[in-house]
Amino acid sequence: MIGFALRGGILLLTVPIVVLPTQVEVRFLLGGNLGSTGLSGGFYLIVVGATVLTFVAALAILYVLARIELAGFDALLAQRPALDPLAETARVPLAADRRRATIGELYVVQALGLLALLLAAVPLALAVGDATLSEILRPSSTGSIYARVAGQVVLPLVGFGVAVVVVELLSAVASRAVLMREHGIRPEGSGRPASFVRLLLAHPLRNLAVAALGWLLFLLAVGVAVAAIDLAWQAASAVFLSVSWSSLLEELTAQAAAAFLLAAVFGAGLLLAGLVSALRGALWSLASLR
Repeated sequence: MIGFALRGGILLLTVPIVVLPTQVEVRFLLGGNLGSTGLSGGFYLIVVGATVLTFVAALAILYVLARIELAGFDALLAQRPALDPLAETARVPLAADRRRATIGELYVVQALGLLALLLAAVPLALAVGDATLSEILRPSSTGSIYARVAGQVVLPLVGFGVAVVVVELLSAVASRAVLMREHGIRPEGSGRPASFVRLLLAHPLRNLAVAALGWLLFLLAVGVAVAAIDLAWQAASAVFLSVSWSSLLEELTAQAAAAFLLAAVFGAGLLLAGLVSALRGALWSLASLR
């Protein structure tokens, strides 16, 4: 659950809840940072400050994700004899110094993956920025500004989606190569230590199948969770916006029940997404161990 949330999955679950600002509200939020000639220098200073804060937060998040990767792999190795009685691989606890080194290597893998995603997002960010500014200054229709902007950035959005899938595949394989090497595990049928290139190219179709299955499970879990949260949010909104209650006690009781229901559904959705994330990680580990 922590890994899913820190990788940005928590934002997906809040989609039914968060109310995006309208075009007028966006213009109001920009204030004096938007003039007739475009965005002012003050706006870019705010962007730089937000970028620095995001970078610091990302450093901490990457460290946590590296520890999660190691813990998940150790847990899988501990259960592998039960999963496959013929497997010779047993859990090999890492010494404290090797554990720190492994976390450091995983940290580098995670950081490189994030850097690749940021570079892949540059064309999309530029396209969104240009389209948003154009729609604020010269609206192309009366529809939602988000729909209008999305319609102008379809190709960069698709390209970024493909980049996410590719980067996730490469990062997963690279992480398993580090984990197997540090645990002294060699791929079955191979007398050579695990390496990124060997794991990537030894069974390319299997890697593609694992990636496809993982994303299918992820999208299914997130879709179910978002749909359930949307229904709970609508029910909670209806209760809080209702003015037909005959007494204050009844109103407070109904609102507390609605809030509890929304929290319970959100927690269940987060749990489901976390379980699927753990399953995806286990699939990559098992595929690498084979």
